[in-house]
Amino acid sequence: TIFIYLFTAVATGGAVIVGQYLGRQEPRKAGHAGNQLMLFMLETAYCGALLNIDTFNQPGVEEGKKATFALFDRKGFEEKKAELTSAKAKSDKYII
Repeated sequence: TIFIYLFTAVATGGAVIVGQYLGRQEPRKAGHAGNQLMLFMLETAYCGALLNIDTFNQPGVEEGKKATFALFDRKGFEEKKAELTSAKAKSDKYII
C-alpha cells in the first residue's frame, strides 16, 4: 500500500502543477504535466487492482466528513454526534 500512497501524493501535487502552468498561460507545459498526472493515476489504479484494493472507494474519507459535520452540530447528524460522544475515552495503553 505504500506505493498507492506514493502515487496518490504525486498525483495530487501534479494537479497543483498543472493549475499553475495554466495560470501562467503555458498550455504546452500544462499538457505534459497533465499527461504525467494521468499516468500516475492509472498506475495507482493498476497497483490497487494488483493488490485487490479498490482505489476509487474511500469509505474513510466519507466517514471523516460525517464525523466533522456531527462535531460541528450540522443538522441531520445528531445520531452520529451521539455515537462519537458516547465512545470510550482513548487509553494511553494503546498509544505509541
